[in-house]
Amino acid sequence: MEANPENRVEVLSERLATLEVANRRMKRFGATAVAVLGAALLMGQAEPEARTVEAERFVLRGSDGKVRGEFSSDVDGTARLEMRDGDRGIRALLKVAPDGAPRFTLYREGGNPVIQLVADPNGFSHVEVKNVGSAKVGVGADGSPFFIARDKRDNQLFRAP
Repeated sequence: MEANPENRVEVLSERLATLEVANRRMKRFGATAVAVLGAALLMGQAEPEARTVEAERFVLRGSDGKVRGEFSSDVDGTARLEMRDGDRGIRALLKVAPDGAPRFTLYREGGNPVIQLVADPNGFSHVEVKNVGSAKVGVGADGSPFFIARDKRDNQLFRAP
């Protein structure tokens, strides 16, 4: 027994309509999945924003709350990095002047300088040892070495050459 051709067309039309609805759903799902994955990939490619902390002064405190170091800038523009003992006395100081001249100084207890390493922008570099008097050993701008000894009143005792 053969089915009615109109009935077959109707059944096929219903099946086709059901398949078209399912096909549209799949297309929407696929387009949404592609959009979400594309956005995730593009967001992953973005450069992380650089983080900058700016201040005129940074203070380092120990676990006891005492200041142990400081990084700051003087009024004249000199950058300075101080390291302190537990009693807040400066024990080491690194300074760079606005003209680029670096100076590193070590202090004994009480704040008296013991050793300074200096390099000025004119090429004059030296190490200065301070105790009762001072002694400087260095190289001049012309490249010649020197040694200078001074007493505690800063009177020159010896110079070579």
